[in-house]
Amino acid sequence: MVENTMKYLFSLIFLVTSFCSAAPSVINLDNAVLLTKDCEGCHGTDGVSQGSVIPNLAGAHRKFLFDTMKKYQSGKYLSTVMQSIAKAYTDQELKLIAAYYAKKIPVAAIQPFNAALVAQGKKYHQKYCKKCHGSDKEVNDDEASQLAGQWTDFLKMSLLDIKKGNHPVPRKMDKRLKRLLARHGNQAMKSLLAYYASQQGQKDAK
Repeated sequence: MVENTMKYLFSLIFLVTSFCSAAPSVINLDNAVLLTKDCEGCHGTDGVSQGSVIPNLAGAHRKFLFDTMKKYQSGKYLSTVMQSIAKAYTDQELKLIAAYYAKKIPVAAIQPFNAALVAQGKKYHQKYCKKCHGSDKEVNDDEASQLAGQWTDFLKMSLLDIKKGNHPVPRKMDKRLKRLLARHGNQAMKSLLAYYASQQGQKDAK
């Protein structure tokens, strides 16, 4: 009786371990397409958003996208919708989603802007923002978001979230942002937003 019980237990352990070994430890990259289907409803096909309050994801840095989702998961970033969505994914799934969008070619939003403010906005960008957020071609810091060509309404909402403390930013960005506003006021933000909005159409492939 004992011998039969032991044989049964060993057989059960073998079956369980065999099943676990057969289960994929890393999700195939092709599955990222399926994972991003839930994102398309808001962020658009291939991460190109059609709504002005929803950010474009196409071409963003992989690390930036993954870290952002983790911050929503942990509650560091506050958003009822995004916190709920982020918690539904494993780290491996989030990495695949981030990799998928990072490989896409950025497509800047087509939107109106104040052409009279663009030149000054470019100067502010080069002095206060370019070191991390880069040019209209590529972001320099993998922890920074793509600002050029992003929806203006979304950027306005993001700035408001930063001000409210709902979206904490790195210390270096916080210092630069405060310095910009102290020296040039809210008009500087209007100029920056006009400059970013002026960067329109599809960008070069990475």
